[in-house]
Amino acid sequence: MPSLKHALTGGVYELQADGLIKVTENDLTGFFHPDGAYESGELTHADLHLLGWLGGKQTDPTANRHAQALIKKNK
Repeated sequence: MPSLKHALTGGVYELQADGLIKVTENDLTGFFHPDGAYESGELTHADLHLLGWLGGKQTDPTANRHAQALIKKNK
């Protein structure tokens, strides 16, 4: 599953199969919804932007004309 490391805190954000994001920071773990709502765990706060970026709606890269040009160029 996709994951990201927070540049400032070093926390690791991992998308889970059920759609929740597992955040591990300083040996504490918490589970959050992509909209930032806390679900469970010892860690009760997380970066809202990373949660949304990792767990939010993914766009179709071919729907963007700039991405289409890159895809066409790399073929």
